[in-house]
Amino acid sequence: MLEFSSLFNAHFHLFSQKNAINFDFLSEKLNFIKAGVSTAVNKADFLAQEKYLMEHKLEEKIKLTFAFHPWYLNLEDSFFLEELAKKGRIIALGEAGFDFFTEELKESQKIQEEAWKIELELAKKFNLPIVIHCRKAFPLILKDFPALNQLPGVLFHGFSSSPEIMEEIVRKIPAAYFSFGRLILNNAKKSIMSLKKLPIEKILLESDEDDFTFLPHIYKRAMEVKEVTDFEVFSMHIENNFHNFYQF
Repeated sequence: MLEFSSLFNAHFHLFSQKNAINFDFLSEKLNFIKAGVSTAVNKADFLAQEKYLMEHKLEEKIKLTFAFHPWYLNLEDSFFLEELAKKGRIIALGEAGFDFFTEELKESQKIQEEAWKIELELAKKFNLPIVIHCRKAFPLILKDFPALNQLPGVLFHGFSSSPEIMEEIVRKIPAAYFSFGRLILNNAKKSIMSLKKLPIEKILLESDEDDFTFLPHIYKRAMEVKEVTDFEVFSMHIENNFHNFYQF
């Protein structure tokens, strides 16, 4: 049986609507996760999460990331982001990257590129890994592989692209990891095929904006795709990958 106490959540949103309906219950659920990393999408979100974790004595178990999510771009937070990185208040930059899934998002390409440039520079300056959000924009990410290879790690969260793109990423960015979540429960073809082909040393698992209770099901489905039957062996790999990427 998959127990919460042995699971590592590589990427989630602490205050998503699905997680934060009842904050007392949220605290109870977080106590069952062995470790996890939550991302904030703006300054107020980050400060609220940081305060919540401190008040509930969860700051050693749950770490935070922050950057310019392509959906919520506000470059006025650049100095705040640099302050967080400088003072060690974030464990990685993220989620950062590009999203051209809709026409409206495509129209924001210029500001997405400005944000990405700032994020890469700060990640290099403070030697932080980066968590990438990317939809329909992998050429823009991959053209910067020399800069990405100067970072301690690169995580493509919620990976939903083809094995061919995954293999190109691995060739160009040897320190890349890939995180999978709800899409593998939905049997999304590209995600399943990429997960199946990936070495287990490259895999992380996440609940993203879903309720944390989905995480055991994501573990179980990932084991089925990888044709692994021993949960202890599988979870040890995921734990090692989590610590190797986030360094905590």
